[in-house]
Amino acid sequence: NYYPLHQWGCNGTLAGAGDWMGSGLANTNTIVGAGCTYSTWSVHPGPPAAVTVTNYSIGGYSDWYLPTRDQMIGLTQDLEAGLFTLSNFSVATSNTNTWYWSSTESTNATNSVAYAVVPDTSHTTFNSAGNLTNKTSYCLIRAMRDIT
Repeated sequence: NYYPLHQWGCNGTLAGAGDWMGSGLANTNTIVGAGCTYSTWSVHPGPPAAVTVTNYSIGGYSDWYLPTRDQMIGLTQDLEAGLFTLSNFSVATSNTNTWYWSSTESTNATNSVAYAVVPDTSHTTFNSAGNLTNKTSYCLIRAMRDIT
């Protein structure tokens, strides 16, 4: 998790970020290339989610990206199956502040929504299929990188 919360960015602009498994890096580069604007809201000012992850560096790696909806769903399914654990992975609530941005957007009349994935290990309230969320909402981000 990276704080503070971030907007997806590109509100009103279709960046062209799709949902294909493995296209998170290409999506992130597309979003950054679209020139998404920074949030100026005083509570959570800062760059959009995709810009934040491309500037992240840990353990000598700087090739992080915002995963697609399908990649985030795969991650939550693997967590639910107990295949691994992640520290600081929020428990989902109905509040978007506990949802995670994906790099997948959706076309609608105003190009104003993208998918946020709701991690749910209980399968009682939310599903992990992703919710269409306003790009101006503030959600968490979980960066991924390809292991080579």
